[in-house]
Amino acid sequence: MKKYFLPLIGCILSTVAACKKDNSDVQTGAITGKWQETKLNFHQIYGQTVVNDTTFTSADFTNLDFCQFNRDKTAVISKSGDFSLGGKSIVIPAIEVIDWVTHYTYNIADTVLNLKPTDQIINPRDSYLQTQTIVRLDNSHMILRSVYSYYFATSYGTAGSKLSGLIATAYFTKL
Repeated sequence: MKKYFLPLIGCILSTVAACKKDNSDVQTGAITGKWQETKLNFHQIYGQTVVNDTTFTSADFTNLDFCQFNRDKTAVISKSGDFSLGGKSIVIPAIEVIDWVTHYTYNIADTVLNLKPTDQIINPRDSYLQTQTIVRLDNSHMILRSVYSYYFATSYGTAGSKLSGLIATAYFTKL
């Protein structure tokens, strides 16, 4: 019995070690490549209530809507316009299209994707895109979620304030 017990324990330990290795490979390697955005959903929340829900589908995106993650921990994010709760606004002058391409360095810790812009940020509201949660990441699909929270005071001071915010969920397909 003892001669079967030790090899069994060895097999179990090697299986557990293999599972841990696979998890780290997904985080460091699976994100590399070019990802085409195919869907974007915004939920605006006030307290516990969704007050606005906006979804953009594949028809709203062009080949300019992508993320490129490189093995050297650099990334490029490109947009064909400004997506917001009110809809999509498109940049008309061709010279301004460059404002929609931003370069980053990135790292991944568990399911958190941290992005740090390396370009000079022209528009201060672009600095929001710094931390996202990876909801799904496999060989062909990626889903990123960002949560932006803030408080509204319902009376003077912090008493009675309600949490409000925006949840943005972006869906990508690997090219």
